[in-house]
Amino acid sequence: MADITDVHRLGMQSFLSKGVLTMQEVNDLHKFACERYDEPYAAGHVGQFIQNINRNIQPFSMEIRKGIEEDSGSQIYALVRTSESEIGRLANDYQQNELELFKKILDLIVQSESGVASSTDILNLTTTFDKKLVKITKVEAQNVLAKLIKDKWLNENQGEVFLSARAILELETILKESYEDIIHICNMCRNITLKGQSCVNCSIRIHFHCANRLFRGRATPTCPGCGSPWEHDIPDIQIEEMNGDSDEPRPGPSGDETSSRRARAASSRGTVQNSSRKRKH
Repeated sequence: MADITDVHRLGMQSFLSKGVLTMQEVNDLHKFACERYDEPYAAGHVGQFIQNINRNIQPFSMEIRKGIEEDSGSQIYALVRTSESEIGRLANDYQQNELELFKKILDLIVQSESGVASSTDILNLTTTFDKKLVKITKVEAQNVLAKLIKDKWLNENQGEVFLSARAILELETILKESYEDIIHICNMCRNITLKGQSCVNCSIRIHFHCANRLFRGRATPTCPGCGSPWEHDIPDIQIEEMNGDSDEPRPGPSGDETSSRRARAASSRGTVQNSSRKRKH
């Protein structure tokens, strides 16, 4: 295990307590910890700060990973537990009926063309439960939805609910395995994209913030896949940037971890309803 200082211990405690931190919060945390323990602080070294923490928590099947909110381009850091089944890890914080509702919300969002579900449609999911197995009222469902948003598994904007960057990071394998026929991978960053723009002539799909980076300044944007005209306005969403953070790559699962997580995802497929309907490109 790599050497660890009180600065890194404070960082680990913060992630264990909160689970998710914004980029600004991580930078502020790094500065505060260095000042508190009288260690040299250099702005822009947050990547090294995270990497040092990761070297010490990976033996405990944990890892801090960076993600980007699909609706805003804001970057976040999330503590991901790599040894538990993706849906199963929520069982410590949610009751069985709450967990079943989350699975149905996941279906609703992933199977939608826009990557969102209305709060009304989510509350109406209560009528789809087998009352002999699971009971949940609309009032209870509304409370569960509020809890999922508070815990940063879901985001909500003007009545539209969608997966947070934390959820996409934590559930990456099960999303790819259980929804392999309808999930899209961004042509730019190669990460899952639920909210984004699609080519009208081929299967290419791009995050809003990736489309902004790709097409900004171009008079006649064209699809990077088929070369046809890009029939969308250039989104006004850019990836949040901070000095010195670009040198920290997004950590991904190792080969062994990928294999084991695929096996867990396969065993979890029965718990997630997988519709045969395909999202339109």
